[in-house]
Amino acid sequence: MSKLTDRASYLKGLAEGMKLNIEKDANRLIVEIIQLLNETTDRLDAVEEELEDMDSYMADMEGDVAALKDRLFGEDDPEIRDEFDDEDERITYPCPSCGKILQFRTKDVDFSEDYRCPSCEEPVFPELSDEDDDEPAPKADEDDDIESPESDE
Repeated sequence: MSKLTDRASYLKGLAEGMKLNIEKDANRLIVEIIQLLNETTDRLDAVEEELEDMDSYMADMEGDVAALKDRLFGEDDPEIRDEFDDEDERITYPCPSCGKILQFRTKDVDFSEDYRCPSCEEPVFPELSDEDDDEPAPKADEDDDIESPESDE
């Protein structure tokens, strides 16, 4: 209960203790004002509770929005950075000549460069003719070592 509610309750108890005769207009006015004051303070307490609930809800929502903003626009949180970091993302690709499994960092792949396989020195991304498009790349054993290709610039 708020201080205002306590004071309104005190006035109501005081009026009841005085046994005001509501037959008299002045007493009736005082009793009605006290009842109105009690109803007003009860409603004010309810509004304050709702306001506290809304304040708590908004604080939770603010945290959710901040987390969403960090996810969408990035933040220095390592967990988020790991989840959305393309810089360290790697792809594996078999050499079309010898089948050696090679690894590339996605941010470093430039198909205009001439990447060479470190094992057989053949181009990793050879120019394909229309008839070569139908042939699948040779399969490599999973036990092969994974190496990064060299680029001739």
